[in-house]
Amino acid sequence: MGPEVLGSILHQCSKTRSFRHGFSLHDIAIKMCFISNIIISNHVLNTYAKCGKIEYARQVFDEMSERNVVSWSAMIYGYDQAGRALNAVQLFSQMKVEQTNEFVFASTVSACASLLAVDVGKRIHLQSVVLGYADVSFVSNSLVSMYSFERKTIAYNTIIIGLVENEQVQKAYVMFQLMLYSKFNLIEDAEKIFWSIEEKYMISWNTFTVVCCHALDHAKGLSVFSKMIKTHSLTPDDFTYTSAKSTNHSAKLQLSFSVKI
Repeated sequence: MGPEVLGSILHQCSKTRSFRHGFSLHDIAIKMCFISNIIISNHVLNTYAKCGKIEYARQVFDEMSERNVVSWSAMIYGYDQAGRALNAVQLFSQMKVEQTNEFVFASTVSACASLLAVDVGKRIHLQSVVLGYADVSFVSNSLVSMYSFERKTIAYNTIIIGLVENEQVQKAYVMFQLMLYSKFNLIEDAEKIFWSIEEKYMISWNTFTVVCCHALDHAKGLSVFSKMIKTHSLTPDDFTYTSAKSTNHSAKLQLSFSVKI
């Protein structure tokens, strides 16, 4: 079996998130001395990242004698998708800016949104503009989501303060819980809180849609969006459409990134 065949099989493992087979093929790559091939190493790295085995992925990344933009992209993307947003931003800061691509920027901006680190995101936004990536759909959608998160946080604070001032402490606490679970992508806890809210504000619907997106449960996110319109007869606002678009965008980003690797 040559490196081309091995690379092709590893690519399929990353697409199907088959950790067990990918792990076995990694072992074969080492024994056949193919692991020094940057293409093979990238496939192994990407397989581990897609399977959520971030420590395995990082070990492969650290042991690579040579890295290219695909290596950095896979690792940063893996961190972001695994909820390790801080690691994603830290790794981005170690890159030479001229070595980045649209996938690196999209994943890093997404990580900034998760951290609510809008100031850092703004600097990365500027870099993407200078390098001509800001208008790429993946990057622009991530930027829209990041700035929307900033507005959402301000809106949450306003609602919580308003509820407290009107002596509706229990409702304020529930809204605070939803905001907290949203920030840390705790989808099961967020879902319980969400459905327990008797009077759901538009921001509640928007937030839970975004939580679904971050947890990679895109079907549930779109289902919530649909239920909001059909069952509750609510009129979506700009953030609602942004949230639904982000859910679709994340699914497409996963697919496109898999193809690019």
